[in-house]
Amino acid sequence: MVLEELRLAGEAGFQKIAHGGVEVGALLMGLRDGDRVRIEEWRPIECEHARGPGFLLSQNDLAGLERLIGQTATAPELNGLYPVGWFHTHTRSKVFFSPEDKSIQDLFFPESWQVALVLQLTKDHAASAGFFVRDSDGGMRMESSYREFAVRPNSAMLLRPRRETALARIEPEALPASQPAAQDNAPSRRRGPSHRQQLWDEPPPVPRTSLESQPPPAALPQERIVAAIPQVKLLLPAFVLVLVAGAAVLTKPYWMPEPAPAIALRVEEIEDQIVIRWDLKSEVVRQAERGTLQIIDAGHTREIALDALEARAGSVTLMREGEDVQVRLALFRTGQPAVEEFARFLGSPVKAELTGQLEQAEQDKQQLATDVDRLKEALQQEALRSQRLRNSVKGLEDRLRQDEGRNRPSVP
Repeated sequence: MVLEELRLAGEAGFQKIAHGGVEVGALLMGLRDGDRVRIEEWRPIECEHARGPGFLLSQNDLAGLERLIGQTATAPELNGLYPVGWFHTHTRSKVFFSPEDKSIQDLFFPESWQVALVLQLTKDHAASAGFFVRDSDGGMRMESSYREFAVRPNSAMLLRPRRETALARIEPEALPASQPAAQDNAPSRRRGPSHRQQLWDEPPPVPRTSLESQPPPAALPQERIVAAIPQVKLLLPAFVLVLVAGAAVLTKPYWMPEPAPAIALRVEEIEDQIVIRWDLKSEVVRQAERGTLQIIDAGHTREIALDALEARAGSVTLMREGEDVQVRLALFRTGQPAVEEFARFLGSPVKAELTGQLEQAEQDKQQLATDVDRLKEALQQEALRSQRLRNSVKGLEDRLRQDEGRNRPSVP
């Protein structure tokens, strides 16, 4: 049940915003038996997403995680459980362990038996996950998990009573009438495995009613047949609902227009450089004839005109000046309305020496532009002088031909 709750929490973050949602994390609570760890409970790790939709913890978030770990020691509902690791989702990358993830592991989960669980969510495929653990020498394999596994929706959640805790509430659908739910709103940790699903349990089979076990209509008593006749009236509202639903589906293009095409604009940072990316597979990008990139950085606004090749390239790399960079990309297609998207990057202040380098680079750029203009003017002057020389040579050649014509003796 814990794994299904984590998947649902990740899906909720995945649906918050378009194009990947926001990544979420959780503190894993459980028990340890030698080298084996059993995950019994979880608590969400708050992330203010100051650095974008990824699960990148700010200083406030790290302080909150430290408080959360301290609170688990005194929480009565967590009696006997202690932190065995942590969990977070990836929505824009594969299952791997980043250097920042390693820093969190070393800072808050330094024990050799404490684990990290990474869950990858995508729009087109089932979720996949992997555990990351320390080797015998204390190192960690970070490029991928030792054993990646699929995480599919667990139908067993439908057969279990509602589970409610202080910080995590998962409410599965109601049980069928043939399987009433147990009256239990606060599951006890002292119950055996039959009352809590382990992470690797197979979902129990869903009970099915066999049609062969029902008696034929002729065998029903007369009073039961008469009593069943009024129930036919209930089919009329259901039939009307089916008609309304069908009409809604057929008229959907009129009352619910298709969403605007997306280009998945995003901004990333690589060593104080910002990399502006958009989706190369988008139909809008593939059909783009030109584009306009507007960048607001450190209070300065600049626009970059993109031709067809640049608009379809899918990325632009620039040096950033400030800690707040706002980007707006507009793509234009023939006979189609323009498609615009906005992205914003919030990062740490640029280093002073880098700012000086940027200012010097801007001065060098202006000096180069001045030199280019001067050279262009010199070339134009040289071209005028060359043209005058050519005209002078041609005049001399014409005069020589005329003199030769005059001095040529006449033939009697």
